Amino acid sequence: MDGYKSLTITGTLYDCITGKPIEGIEVLLVDEGGEVSKITTSNGIGQFRYTSISMDQRYRVVVKGKSTTMLDIQKLCVKDLKVDGFKEIGVTSKFENIYFDFDQYTLRPEATKTLDALSERCKANASVQIELDAYTDFVGTDQYNDGLSKLRGEATFQYLLQKGTDRTSLVVIAKGERYPAAPNETPIGRQLNRRVEFVSKGADLKPIASTYIIEPKSTLYSLAKKYGITVDELKKLNGINTDHIEAYRPLRVPTGNMFSTTQTPSQKKDDTNTLAASTTYVVKNGDTIFSIAVANNMTVERLIELNKINGTFIKPGQLVKLESR
Repeated sequence: MDGYKSLTITGTLYDCITGKPIEGIEVLLVDEGGEVSKITTSNGIGQFRYTSISMDQRYRVVVKGKSTTMLDIQKLCVKDLKVDGFKEIGVTSKFENIYFDFDQYTLRPEATKTLDALSERCKANASVQIELDAYTDFVGTDQYNDGLSKLRGEATFQYLLQKGTDRTSLVVIAKGERYPAAPNETPIGRQLNRRVEFVSKGADLKPIASTYIIEPKSTLYSLAKKYGITVDELKKLNGINTDHIEAYRPLRVPTGNMFSTTQTPSQKKDDTNTLAASTTYVVKNGDTIFSIAVANNMTVERLIELNKINGTFIKPGQLVKLESR
């Protein structure tokens, strides 16, 4: 497929004997090195798909039966297998991440609010496909963290299914402790690494919130004031009904996509340091990596990556790069 930059693979799985479609069968995308690159599953009518696959190498599609017996594998048939090439790379964007407690894969309250919003976006965009990239911090062995990240991806996947998201819209990738979003040497960095990222293929799904890692001595009241919303709005955004918050835990805070007509304290018209189309920002007293990210419609992870910041520490007068909106 010379000249193409991306491709989409679709097909339908069915029982060779009964002719009925089969739901919940894993379909693996395997790269040239034999590594499983991505995993999706067939939906209620047997369909599966991979959207906007990069053409940088060759792939194999492997169907994995519900059991390992040869009889069950022989019952699986594929029809309408189709590979479409595209000369342009499809629209790709990132939704807001969700985060996990140490050594856990149970969904936190604020994570379910994020997933509720993501599910609604998926149902409104039938062509979109979401890659669930699951990660851990660096505590534990590589093997253990690979398994833990898989459990986090599976918990996220199952919740989205329960909310009515089509199976073909979801691809799970367990990445263990590889590709940290922040240095693992601090509590904030480790919390930022215990995450599932959502990469949207085929639609620009803008996040409606960002994540603030709670710093010691912070309260719901101080954070609500900081981000220009009420305490009740902050509680609703995070799915909590208590005033108690713990240091180094994730908290969702609004971005401009949530309150498009409301300016945060860092977005006043006379604030020449916050420029929507600018590429730099001079850090002022009281700024944090989180407040700058939210004010400029960026994720904390992207701001750290763009500026190669070691940890989350910044100081007044420091010049940081921003992405144009």
